[in-house]
Amino acid sequence: MSVTSFEVKTSVIDPEHLLRSGMNVNVTFNAGELNNLLVVPTGAIVQQDSAQGIFVAKDKGDPVFMPIVVGTTVNDKTEVKSGLTGTEQVLLSFPPGTRKVSKLNGRP
Repeated sequence: MSVTSFEVKTSVIDPEHLLRSGMNVNVTFNAGELNNLLVVPTGAIVQQDSAQGIFVAKDKGDPVFMPIVVGTTVNDKTEVKSGLTGTEQVLLSFPPGTRKVSKLNGRP
């Protein structure tokens, strides 16, 4: 087990006077909350040419690349600022038989 520690200066309300100098604590800092965002799994985001995007299932389930503009990433979710409506079916992997194989120097 590794231990990461660093000094933080803060103000704490302790009306019962339970805190003492030198005590250890586990703390979670909430930096704010964002509501009503469109997010996708971060693992679904890929780079194609010079664009970031995701693959979505179209018509018969065929994957189609959709360029997106990303925002904040928290844990395993990334905000989508533009490029999607929210009704798309985002693919984390290709359905069997739908992934196109790229050719290297004209060879399969």
